[in-house]
Amino acid sequence: MLTPTGDRKSKLRQVECRGGGASMEDIVIIGGGLAGSSLGWSLAERGHRPLILESTTIGGGGATAHSRGMVRLYDDEPRLVALNRDGIGLWADVEVSRPGIFRRPGMIYAPAPSNRSRIEEFARMESRAAYPAETIDGPTISGLCGLLGDHFRRSARSVLWEPLAGYVDPRAGARFFADEAVRLGASLVEGCTVVDLYPACDHVVLTTGAGRITARRVILASGADTLRLQQPEGLFARSINLTSFIDDIAGAPEICLIDEVSKGYIRPGCRRSYFVGGAIQKDATVPEELKVDNAAADAQNLALSRRILRTRSNSAIASHPGYDAYTSDFLPLIRLPPEEGGAGLFTGFSGRGAKYIPAMARRFAASLSGGVG
Repeated sequence: MLTPTGDRKSKLRQVECRGGGASMEDIVIIGGGLAGSSLGWSLAERGHRPLILESTTIGGGGATAHSRGMVRLYDDEPRLVALNRDGIGLWADVEVSRPGIFRRPGMIYAPAPSNRSRIEEFARMESRAAYPAETIDGPTISGLCGLLGDHFRRSARSVLWEPLAGYVDPRAGARFFADEAVRLGASLVEGCTVVDLYPACDHVVLTTGAGRITARRVILASGADTLRLQQPEGLFARSINLTSFIDDIAGAPEICLIDEVSKGYIRPGCRRSYFVGGAIQKDATVPEELKVDNAAADAQNLALSRRILRTRSNSAIASHPGYDAYTSDFLPLIRLPPEEGGAGLFTGFSGRGAKYIPAMARRFAASLSGGVG
């Protein structure tokens, strides 16, 4: 349950125990990104009628607005692998309903030499007929993507190849889940900024930019923006800087790639464009305190692209400065709200969540409803 401090205590004394006569929402979800919209959909599937509040437009703010949405099975945190598998299956189902949200060109994960044995063990243990994963060598890599640098092509080190991995469009995914949630009975308000929330007996009072809402339960699913309303222990804001490139001579890579050695990653875009990330990140208590030199980040991403790819002719065409809520162990911060008068958490996805957030939302909704996910 939320604990009021400072001036919130004086506010609390002014609030009537039954919400001051206002109508009361059962569940309010703060945040309409991929997390909040998929959670709204999952709750609506179970008969709840949540109210989703988004300060911008669905998928238009926070991490969702700038995420490249790479989807893969492997993670160096074993506890996320099962969630990733569920997430891949769910995104495949979404693609049937809304073609174009999930694209699967495959992904190479190039480990550091010290991690090679872990990658090989992962391929042995986790590969399935429905979702294969294998280690491959330099000559095979060359056949998959001719634009990769010569050091990949000549390398004797094994890399992990997931042919059915790829990427989602997080904004389109958020819009899909929000539309489905509304179709099932949820409510949605865009352009609604929550500036404060505090408990009052058996409910929570939310102050917005235009008025007040009362709710029995509140779920903060607003990524790093959660930190403007609460400061959960271990949660902090971290920048994520990506850059769009175009290359009229060499072209664009056809697959996704993550390189542990350089810390760079690449994702195809549309036609000749592609995205590169890996620039040095900054941390802060709240997003507003992040101090990032976008030009320097773009230059770092350019250097990474030319280290990973066999090109010197690419040029940056757009900068994508974003951020997310991180935890030190990269595990999400999930907390169910009390039955009445409290706030829960569905955040802390640490820049890795697009692949499994909808699957975790289903588990969260099942737990909230007293069922099994």
